[in-house]
Amino acid sequence: MKQINLFYVFILFISITACNKKLKDKKEEKKAVKTIINGGIVTSFEIYNKSESFEKKLKLRLDFLKLKESFEYNLSKEENRYTITAPFVLNKNKINSLFFSQGEIFIKKDDSIYFNSNSFKKNEISLKKVPYNKFNLKFKEKNVDKFKNFTGKNLNQNIQIYLDTTLIISPKIRGVISDGKLSISFLDSNSFNSDILYAIFNYQYENVKFEKVEQKLVLEDNGELVEIPQKYHNIYNLLWNFISSKGLTIIKNNTNFESKEELETNINIGIIRRSDFYGFLVDSNIKSISDLNETFFSFQGYLNQYNYQSLNRKIDSLKL
Repeated sequence: MKQINLFYVFILFISITACNKKLKDKKEEKKAVKTIINGGIVTSFEIYNKSESFEKKLKLRLDFLKLKESFEYNLSKEENRYTITAPFVLNKNKINSLFFSQGEIFIKKDDSIYFNSNSFKKNEISLKKVPYNKFNLKFKEKNVDKFKNFTGKNLNQNIQIYLDTTLIISPKIRGVISDGKLSISFLDSNSFNSDILYAIFNYQYENVKFEKVEQKLVLEDNGELVEIPQKYHNIYNLLWNFISSKGLTIIKNNTNFESKEELETNINIGIIRRSDFYGFLVDSNIKSISDLNETFFSFQGYLNQYNYQSLNRKIDSLKL
């Protein structure tokens, strides 16, 4: 049993190493600007109550992230409908936070809101990324004593700090805060990282209401960008379930790192295990519908081996 466990650890180590190498290679390629030419996400929405500064702030958010992630985007407008086309970068939740977050901060306790963005001096919200993510809030003078009393009543209890409807952190109050200054350290999450927060805090919208939001994923097919059909999403979800239950066993029984195809498949197993479909398209080297087909085809032998014939037939349908 010990030998088997050691073998699994060894195989997992090799797989993770292979994945990390690919991710490292991708980071080294960051200087190459990502474009929409091979695919990406198309987001459209309508706004009827926009302020005069909305378009400027949306563009400033996009330009800020563009510099950080090295990609090109296209922003177009027809009457009240906006369309943003961007390549696969970050994850979908972070992209949506960048596009749609109002930048409203709430401090809650037991589902009750005690402070909101109007409680703070907006021009004194600051964000630092070194040596760790930390943002600083300064209360308006009229709220300093209110926050002091709040912290006094809730010593050694957790509060919740939200950005819009997303929980950022739930810190414990360890002492009375009497100077009206609140410093919050946080880790990157599925919805935010420090760059996204920086863009949101510095370019806050003013009561913008987004309507008729639509998003679609597109890939190159025969020289043009097309929406990825729903059947690919469905197949990916089924493949994710298969890999979640059989991933390490697949690697154990099919370990041949001299084979470029098997190495690529093992790398994809590592990516699929931790990613939804959008995340897979971000982290993999998929550049077309044809590439996506070949990736799915590469798993058919493994599906046969474990008697997943129903999924194999769905993948076969892509050959038609």
